[in-house]
Amino acid sequence: MSRAVFERGSVACLVDFKRGRLTKKRSSEVRGGLSAALAVEFVLFALSFYMICPQAAGQSCTSYVVISAFDHKTGADIKNLNADDFQARLGKGKADIVSATDQFDDRLLVLLQTDGTRSEKIEDVVDVATRLVREAPEGKPVAFGVFVKRAAFTKGFAAESKQRSREISEIAEEEPSLGNQVHLYDALHQALQVFGPHQPGDTVLLISDGYDEGSDHSASSVEKEFMEQGTRLMVMLRRTPSHVSGNFMWTSPERQIHLLQAMSTLTGGTYTMFSAADFKNAWQGYLVGVLLPEGQQKTGRKFQVQLQGAAAETYRRPNLYFPERLPPCSTPSTTASR
Repeated sequence: MSRAVFERGSVACLVDFKRGRLTKKRSSEVRGGLSAALAVEFVLFALSFYMICPQAAGQSCTSYVVISAFDHKTGADIKNLNADDFQARLGKGKADIVSATDQFDDRLLVLLQTDGTRSEKIEDVVDVATRLVREAPEGKPVAFGVFVKRAAFTKGFAAESKQRSREISEIAEEEPSLGNQVHLYDALHQALQVFGPHQPGDTVLLISDGYDEGSDHSASSVEKEFMEQGTRLMVMLRRTPSHVSGNFMWTSPERQIHLLQAMSTLTGGTYTMFSAADFKNAWQGYLVGVLLPEGQQKTGRKFQVQLQGAAAETYRRPNLYFPERLPPCSTPSTTASR
């Protein structure tokens, strides 16, 4: 027999020994007379079977999230933590932390609102933010976008500083044609498209006044996109809400900024006023692996984290930032240096 089917629940793996392939399908798609007889050849495919069809095999899997940890008193980044220093829960149950490292590749997209040229303070924020993106650490994959009504982005994530600087200069030429009304949520929606398939640590750093004047996308729809893709949203406000002016038909700027703050909290991001000193926070944190047992991969249970043991004694009331929901299981990308 050249083919066999192995089922668990509604998922089935079709093993084609003759062609040397494994296919994951719904059970109903592969039924119809195919034998489930085991053959010697299956041993050669066992490892691949468990990797390709974890749902059918009843496997656990690992979801990776970035957790930022700051000292409550000093605001300094907490260093030298390991997996044993974290305690996590999924809903009412305990979640096992299986890994934690501050050495990982995290793609960062900096999205900058560039209007407000009549304000010297805003001009300074735009200039400093653009310079900080140009000067991002060598080897860090960074993309850059600017927006008002329309958004423009670099071609992708550049890890080499000269290439990054050249692409930033190219989109800077488009700034005068970006319009007047601020379409914040449209820009955030487009920013997510730049990433393509999700990678652990994906982050959007938004530098903006935090309000929207008529996007086609709503705050709730964009929030859902961020949560489903597992992308972190960090926010730096260019100015306080009391100084924001615009054409707001339905929602006040204070209310809109509250929605944006909630979005950053749900995705595990920070929410601050713009600060050149805090710009580096986009690269700080721990890539943490959370083991999801069989049957918990898609529960949507609330994720919670705290420090434990000696770390909890050393850092009392730390400021921890992590997503409220875990993204799907994935493979992390790590690097030897940061």
